[in-house]
Amino acid sequence: MFSECEPISEDGQHYVRWIHFLFGSCVYGNQGIFSFILGFASIACWLCAQFPQIITNYRNKSVDGLSLLFLMNWLLGDLANLVGCILTKQLPFQVYLAIYFCSVDFGLFFQYFYYSWFYPRQDDEYVPIGPDDPINQRIKERIS
Repeated sequence: MFSECEPISEDGQHYVRWIHFLFGSCVYGNQGIFSFILGFASIACWLCAQFPQIITNYRNKSVDGLSLLFLMNWLLGDLANLVGCILTKQLPFQVYLAIYFCSVDFGLFFQYFYYSWFYPRQDDEYVPIGPDDPINQRIKERIS
């Protein structure tokens, strides 16, 4: 399943065994470790990138802040990524990640069409994003 790593790189650095054991990646030296950790931190951030939008849409029963063209562009980019991962036979983790992004995009699409067509929001149904929503309190005070 995993490829074998050269014990020592061309520049004399030893491969990191624990990364190879857990992830199957051949990583050499401190710079490689740092790059590997930052890559996983980036993936962790992207995994959580769209959830606040989905939760806000659900709480407000509205998609007022979303653009259909933006969603379509985002979905097309993620679908292109998925197709590219499959055609170039990327690692399973990359394919799973691409599938995850596409499924979240489809979830946002579902919300967009559901709240736009089947569950139109009434103007007096606003639900604050935070528990106290102090920003909205300030706006109300300025309007009054």
